[in-house]
Amino acid sequence: MNYRLYGQPKKIVLHGGPGAIGSVSALAKTLGDSVELLNEGQSIEAQLNEIKTTVEHFNMNAPILIGHSWGAWLAYIYASKYPVSKIILIGCGAFQEKYLPLMNERRDNKLSESELKDVDEFFRCISENQPIDMSYFGKLMTKMDSYDLEDIEDHKD
Repeated sequence: MNYRLYGQPKKIVLHGGPGAIGSVSALAKTLGDSVELLNEGQSIEAQLNEIKTTVEHFNMNAPILIGHSWGAWLAYIYASKYPVSKIILIGCGAFQEKYLPLMNERRDNKLSESELKDVDEFFRCISENQPIDMSYFGKLMTKMDSYDLEDIEDHKD
């Protein structure tokens, strides 16, 4: 079990990817009272077991799970099998196919035409098992999946 600890954990923060270890470090640190689980399991079941082991290790009966991207899916799957008090899903893929077009449109609108062509090229290279610049690809994916939160004060009744 590999993790980063921020205080006495009441929350488990799960990174995107899979394989984007550390992508939620700033969030976990800001939240405090959390453990950033650095999932390294090579299967969904292995990653679910890492969460379960972490819950048991820190004596969390029903933790709060906060997942980003792939970590959101993992939190959702975990919550379907084990007790949790809350799950918070950030940048999660669509659970129903009917929402995919809207999700993809919103993601695409965050990129320039040139960047969209680069993304298409990255996916073509990936499908043909050709090398790509993962650093640039990661930056584009981050740009597509990031958002700015509105301040709650802006929505007073």
